[in-house]
Amino acid sequence: MRTKIEKIFYLLRLAADIVIVHIAFYFGYHTYMGFGFSNKYLAENMRSTVYYLPDKSHCYLTLAIVFSFILVAYNVLRKYYRGDNSILNVKEYQHIISSYLFAAVFTCAFYFVYYIYLNSMEHSFTDKLFSRRIFCYSFVYAFIMVVCFRATMNWLISKMHKKGIFVRNCLILGAGNNGKLVARRLMRHTSHHYLPVCYLDDFIPKGTEVEVEKNGFKLKVEGTCDDLERLIKELDITSVFFCMSEAPAEKIFSVMDLCYNLNVPFYFTPRLYTIPQVIRGYEIAGIFVLSIIHDFRVSWYYNFIKRAFDITLSVLLLIPGIPVMLLTALAIKLDSKGPVFFSQERVGLNGKKFIMYKFRSMKTEASGSELKPQSGRDPRITRVGHFLRLTSLDELPQVLNVLKGDMSFVGPRPEMTFIVDTYDKWQQLRLKVKPGITGLWQISAERNLPIHENLDYDMYYLQERSLLLDVVIIFKTFFFIARGI
Repeated sequence: MRTKIEKIFYLLRLAADIVIVHIAFYFGYHTYMGFGFSNKYLAENMRSTVYYLPDKSHCYLTLAIVFSFILVAYNVLRKYYRGDNSILNVKEYQHIISSYLFAAVFTCAFYFVYYIYLNSMEHSFTDKLFSRRIFCYSFVYAFIMVVCFRATMNWLISKMHKKGIFVRNCLILGAGNNGKLVARRLMRHTSHHYLPVCYLDDFIPKGTEVEVEKNGFKLKVEGTCDDLERLIKELDITSVFFCMSEAPAEKIFSVMDLCYNLNVPFYFTPRLYTIPQVIRGYEIAGIFVLSIIHDFRVSWYYNFIKRAFDITLSVLLLIPGIPVMLLTALAIKLDSKGPVFFSQERVGLNGKKFIMYKFRSMKTEASGSELKPQSGRDPRITRVGHFLRLTSLDELPQVLNVLKGDMSFVGPRPEMTFIVDTYDKWQQLRLKVKPGITGLWQISAERNLPIHENLDYDMYYLQERSLLLDVVIIFKTFFFIARGI
């Protein structure tokens, strides 16, 4: 059952799509008429018959109305206007791409069928044709505007979440590792509108401040499970997350009963949740069961298209990138002593080791086996290295690794050998996919933390990878680079 907050944002996304489509078709039409059409006679005749507002003699549905109707109907039926539950809202952008492509194809089909066949007696052949350029202009405008709108809305939701606006106060039972993980993710992924207020824990003293993130926010322990009913009423709690993995069944059921009586949603996160993206829930004969995912294979055409894309993009980047690489190499040489390139053995697909290349951004005294710098103020980083890291130009030589086939443009970051040697059997699953220059972890807010501490990003990609997801990650990477992150 959707809350009032969710309904508001649901209607906002729906209304925005309708408005954006009509604005896009308006500007697409005028872009074509103002800059791409030189025949005044045809322009004057077309103005009264196509595209935006129909006149009295042509009272048919415009392309904008048809496009927006198909788009909204598709999104409503697919439930795409609901809040996105995925990491970094990647599914929301996947839904935007798929829904707009679907609406474009069916709008063209509608126009073709209606004006070529059903209405063939009323118009000549030339009247039935419409400019593909106007439609293309409009589609591009609409797509750019809706992506910008959704990104802005998500940014505003994040800001409001931090200030306690449009949030649902939630309480977390258990301040252990499981509880910290849940609190951290609820704070990071604000599209849920959940705001962790405090912890309850039977083994940690009341008043203790639990550090959820390193050098980040803290949550206070406000008591034990016996204080749950009182705090639900005092703090206006709308949801309870049970994260006490060692609790007996009796305690779990007693908390469930209490939440049920108070009409407060209860969410149980088992200990298995710490094995990210490997456990899935299913219903078999009316029984809810948890299952371990064994098969992470993808279709052959996904691998074929992705490899073809990697080769094509590598060549396209290397041709204009050679002058940039030469200038970067010169700047590195003039700035500090040492080699231009930094090369290091990394672990790739199925545990295969390879040499990864980067532009050197740190002083030669720094050990290659040390963990990456956590900020741009790290004294190991050179002056030119700071700029290279800020613009991600230090990653440019990795295009050679992509061309060789050791890496891909999208995938988990390749980890160092001595860290991979410490992986358990679950962490080794990230080696089932080819490492990449960019990926979910690289564009996340937790990218400054060690890779091996945030493997759930890689596990999510391993399970959900698709060509559409790769496209979304690449687009989001360009936005991050443009923002200088």
